Amino acid sequence: MTAELLEKWFNEQLLPNVPPQSVIIMDNASYHSRQLLKIPNSSSNKAQILAFVYEQNIPIPSSDRKKGSTYKKLLTVIKELIWANVKSELRKCNQSPELSKEVVELVKKVLAADRQERWKNCVEDVIKEDEDIMQKGGNVIDTVIATAFCEGVVNPSTMGIGGGFLATFYQKKTGEVFSFNARESAPALASEDMFKKNTSLSGSGGLSVAIPSEVRGYWHLYKKWGGGVPWRYLVEPTIKLCKEGIPMNELTEKNAKNQIEAIRADPGLRAIFIDPATDQIYKYGQLYKRPKLAHTLRIIAKEGGDALNGGSLTKALAKDIQDKGGIVTVKDLVNYKPEIMKPVHTQILDKDIFSIPVPGSGAVLTYIMNILENSLDTNNHVSTLNYQRLAEALKFAYGQRSRLGDSGFVEGVHELVDKLISKKYAEETRFKISDNKTFDDPDYYGSYTESKEDHGTANICVWGPDGDGISLTSSINFIFGAAFASKSTDIILNNSMDDFSSPGITNVYGYPPSPANFIRPGKRPLSSMSPSIILDKDKELFMVVGGAGGSKIISSVAQVIINRLFFNMDVRSASNLKRIHHQLIPMTLYMEDEWLIEDEDVVLNLKEIGHNVTFTAADGFVAVTAISVDDARRSELIGVHDKRRLGSVAYLK
Repeated sequence: MTAELLEKWFNEQLLPNVPPQSVIIMDNASYHSRQLLKIPNSSSNKAQILAFVYEQNIPIPSSDRKKGSTYKKLLTVIKELIWANVKSELRKCNQSPELSKEVVELVKKVLAADRQERWKNCVEDVIKEDEDIMQKGGNVIDTVIATAFCEGVVNPSTMGIGGGFLATFYQKKTGEVFSFNARESAPALASEDMFKKNTSLSGSGGLSVAIPSEVRGYWHLYKKWGGGVPWRYLVEPTIKLCKEGIPMNELTEKNAKNQIEAIRADPGLRAIFIDPATDQIYKYGQLYKRPKLAHTLRIIAKEGGDALNGGSLTKALAKDIQDKGGIVTVKDLVNYKPEIMKPVHTQILDKDIFSIPVPGSGAVLTYIMNILENSLDTNNHVSTLNYQRLAEALKFAYGQRSRLGDSGFVEGVHELVDKLISKKYAEETRFKISDNKTFDDPDYYGSYTESKEDHGTANICVWGPDGDGISLTSSINFIFGAAFASKSTDIILNNSMDDFSSPGITNVYGYPPSPANFIRPGKRPLSSMSPSIILDKDKELFMVVGGAGGSKIISSVAQVIINRLFFNMDVRSASNLKRIHHQLIPMTLYMEDEWLIEDEDVVLNLKEIGHNVTFTAADGFVAVTAISVDDARRSELIGVHDKRRLGSVAYLK
């Protein structure tokens, strides 16, 4: 309905038939009706666009089918952002009932402003900065650091420099794969029973903050393997973004609205996310600025990655955490050290899989892959047999995860990891899996304690022109971490102390905590992060992969790898295929809603076997990001961000 028709209907048909003294309430918020016809968008690939064109009998010249659409996708994104900004301005400025006249003029006025040019510049600047880094001699390390700095301000609800990260890196010239541990650790004053009297303190506030390690981790990566680009170049694009304006995206807006009370309660978060003009969360498409964080980043650019861990920002950061009830000290920040680690490894078919060791969950991922090798029916992918075996493999894997902890503090972890990555143990486990029966006793699957639930993350994959690759997963744990921003630096702090287990505190299902994950000073909490690298038989990169979103990371990354390796799916299809999840406790098999639309027979069969099935929306599953070779054109790559969450792919020249 156009504005003219709406106005005519309102004045000529509605008003004459409304009883006297009536009150008319109109919802004029932006909305979209249910889209019955799914039109391709900026995320659609060529095959999806052509399929739509053919289905709608739209003629298209054969010559046009060969044209690249990258620039069109970029312009589509820009147009969507411009239109979001126009709608935001209309909401603030429109006071007129004259829909057909005043609104049209207002739209013209907004479009005449320079906002669309700023959006265009924003997108082009990000691409240009990444290209500049490579052209200036940069490599995948430089690129992933610059991207992570930017990601931390674009998606501040899930990651940022107030948190920590894990990474797996392949260096082509040496043929070696390294894992890198910059996970936050417990402060020196921490103790295993520090949350016993008040368990809520582990979820938010100063006491929930583990030692922030993100920037020191970047710095050590840069000094060890960086390509020679000056450090400040890696930080400057994010400084510019903070000064000129950060586009509010759907994920951040959604998370901010869900945490509105916590945001209003903290002056720092309130200053970041509340629009003073409306006293509400900034809307999708609006720009919001972070000048204080820009100042912090300028100091980091000048002093290097130790600015927060021994530099001029250290004392103020420690004080801000302590003022919120925390125990992180200057000494904690200064003494924190990232660690280069040997990745866990297994060979599947003719591929070598490398993943993060503890405190990450690469060993659990490896265990799943080993169990299912040569165990799935590759001629009938979506079948009851395959998904029963997958569900049981997940139950065994998550059962063993409850026994893991920081290997520097827990005896027997090295031996357990060696067992989990061994082919022999996987074969022993395979014999325990029944194709027509499941068990409700966690002890059958090797667990007698809870496996602590972790939360939000972000994953970045980079594949360089020299054959290097890195997968980096970063987190501040809960959405918006500890629910406060440092007063002096504007850094949103993590609440990763909540990732530890505490003695005497059973979970909601009645299972005791895992002693392997109890708090110790300097200890790193267990994480589901599983950044991984896969090499082919010639020791060339085959796949870079990782996931974001808590305990489902392990099962989701495993399924994408399974789809890619065992069923020879391209990486985009491997990521998009519907998923399941089982983490043993609770004794529930989670399935995406899509299972109700397709392959319902598999669902019914799994229920008949004995699984307690619960359905959840796709966005309730983990977002996997991955890059892999294109099987049809081996010299080309396919990068994919998960349809389940906001993301992007950039191919740089």
